[in-house]
Amino acid sequence: HATLESPVADFRFPGSAPLRLTLHYHHNVKPQQIIDATREQWQRQGARFDEAWLHRLQQCLPAITKGDRLGLLVAADASAELDFNNNTLCRFDDRDFITAFVGIWLGENTTEPALRAALLGRKS
Repeated sequence: HATLESPVADFRFPGSAPLRLTLHYHHNVKPQQIIDATREQWQRQGARFDEAWLHRLQQCLPAITKGDRLGLLVAADASAELDFNNNTLCRFDDRDFITAFVGIWLGENTTEPALRAALLGRKS
């Protein structure tokens, strides 16, 4: 389950910030599973990405159990903080990484267009 929050009235991705994308987990997930899924999504979407992004992300991720939340808060300056159950894990200042990562869910080439539409329609 995912939620999108933003105070931007005419929200557009990419470009609109601030935003908060939160993933609500319904099962246990190992950090490597998230890394593998992220790489796979970027490949399926034809996104350009750097393997160093995945290494950095892997350094930040904890093991996730049912009920946990992983959130990405993207600030107006295009920096972002990744948090786990509302506790900050790490900060990202690479605009390209942030756009690619959020693009997994909000990009036009997402593999889950119904989820994208739901997120954009429920933006608060």
